[in-house]
Amino acid sequence: MIVHLQERGRIDVARVCFNCVHFRPNVHLNVAAPHHCAFVDRPFGDRALQVNCPDHQTGASP
Repeated sequence: MIVHLQERGRIDVARVCFNCVHFRPNVHLNVAAPHHCAFVDRPFGDRALQVNCPDHQTGASP
């Protein structure tokens, strides 16, 4: 949902997991925590996606 809001210009493309250099989408088999944050080296799920992460570093968009 966040990606769609960004694409529509509804929210800024900044400090969001999806455009962070540390974000690894869907790399884990666990459906509750399929994503990975390389900054903290931990898996996480959609409910933990950050919109204003203090550790965000802009990277490539998915």
